[in-house]
Amino acid sequence: MKKRILPVLLFALALATSAIASGPSGAGWFISTSGTCSENTSPVTGQSLCWDAVDHVWKWYNGTTWPSLPTLPIVTPPLTPADASSITFDWSKSSELDLIGSNALSVNTMFTFTNMTAGQKVLLEIQQAASGGPYTVGITNTVKWQNASTWTMTTTASKKDYVWCHYDGTDLTCSPNQTY
Repeated sequence: MKKRILPVLLFALALATSAIASGPSGAGWFISTSGTCSENTSPVTGQSLCWDAVDHVWKWYNGTTWPSLPTLPIVTPPLTPADASSITFDWSKSSELDLIGSNALSVNTMFTFTNMTAGQKVLLEIQQAASGGPYTVGITNTVKWQNASTWTMTTTASKKDYVWCHYDGTDLTCSPNQTY
């Protein structure tokens, strides 16, 4: 059985690669061999996608030109620092910081945000300890709070607050969602 499957898979892979590279009827995927997408002589508006080997980007055909597709943000795993009274959250390292589960609050904690980039958004997921609290949380940076002048961490044991923050290049605006 294994001897029959491998040749079939190799044939299917070769067939698919050939179809992709040739850009059937101009629609579908097209891999540039000369380096630019313009070598696809019969692209279909809104249906042709090309890897441009010169610019190293994906492009799509809009009817007259091959503009680059927008790049997507890199998703990074959340930071899970050791619980401490002072935590620095470097926004260039991740877009999420979690103090939950075995890493839930066990002391009053102050956050300092660093390396913020205009347009960047981050999430704080913070959980009160199951016992021994409630503990307080603050942010040393100047924050504009949505619908409030400040934010107070949920005081119920084991409950979480989710705090979304956005930096526009000038102002840091945060919005808490509480008691989950």
